[in-house]
Amino acid sequence: MPCGFGAVRVGALLGRLRLHLQTERFLAVHRGDTMWERGCLGATLALAVMVAGMQETELDAGLVSSPQSQSHLSEVEGWGTSETCSGRENGRDGHARGAR
Repeated sequence: MPCGFGAVRVGALLGRLRLHLQTERFLAVHRGDTMWERGCLGATLALAVMVAGMQETELDAGLVSSPQSQSHLSEVEGWGTSETCSGRENGRDGHARGAR
């Protein structure tokens, strides 16, 4: 399933991904989910290492859109809503494991 963060540049996308991981880690701490917390921390650190190794021109580069994504504009409209990228599709919405 596609997941959009509303970014048009590589650096902005990676920054938003970092923010998303930090938010997920914060929420994991508050619900006592140590495994998810550690996973988010590891992903955040790996992302930081990747970004540190990139050139400024790479971070400023525009994101490439595929012809397929142009033909599915109705999917794009739902990106970032509560039905996508929120954890519902992977069982983290509280219903699958019991909300606290």
